[in-house]
Amino acid sequence: MSLTWYTKSTPSVVKTSQLIEFLLAGFLKDEPFHIPQAQAYCRGEFTTWDPKITTPPGLYLLSVLLKRIFLFKCNVSMLRLTPTLTLLALPLALTRLIAFHKRERPPASVLSPLPEAVVLSAFPIAWFFGFLYYTEVPSLLFVVCTVVAAEQQYHWLAALLGLVSCTFRQTNIVWVLYAYASSQLMYLRFRRSPPDQPTRPKLHDPPALAAGPGR
Repeated sequence: MSLTWYTKSTPSVVKTSQLIEFLLAGFLKDEPFHIPQAQAYCRGEFTTWDPKITTPPGLYLLSVLLKRIFLFKCNVSMLRLTPTLTLLALPLALTRLIAFHKRERPPASVLSPLPEAVVLSAFPIAWFFGFLYYTEVPSLLFVVCTVVAAEQQYHWLAALLGLVSCTFRQTNIVWVLYAYASSQLMYLRFRRSPPDQPTRPKLHDPPALAAGPGR
């Protein structure tokens, strides 16, 4: 599975976006708040803020960044492209996470997601929210990237990605703590001793059926 998959999936992504917009017309409760706020940011009005919004401005800042890079317009369709692009990037991040936990080498090409990663990205919560101007998918993408960086012991990068994830959802601080704790458990379980030094103790983590006092 390579870049060809992304090329072939583009028409289905567009059709899904149009279908969701048609089916949910009039039922989108958060977009009427998010979209005007993002459009205010696109106009450079960074001091304007709707008090009804309870999430940080990461989604709007990402849209402004894409607008500056690709010269997008800040209309509804282009703003919805922000979560859609992060949805397309999600399988790539999940590929690294899956490969790490399966103790396998990830694909040689960064643009070659594993089939399992594509399936996980197509779960309803991620898939459908990827076509609406919501924070769910960008937030999820940066959380996954935080966990991947932490488990590979790139802690400064993980801290930066975790900080970015919290600009989408402030509750992601819980996942940042999880990423750090998980990385430390992995380190204690699999750490190796330097040459010519005594073997370091490792975390004892037997299978559940084999665990017990004194075992």
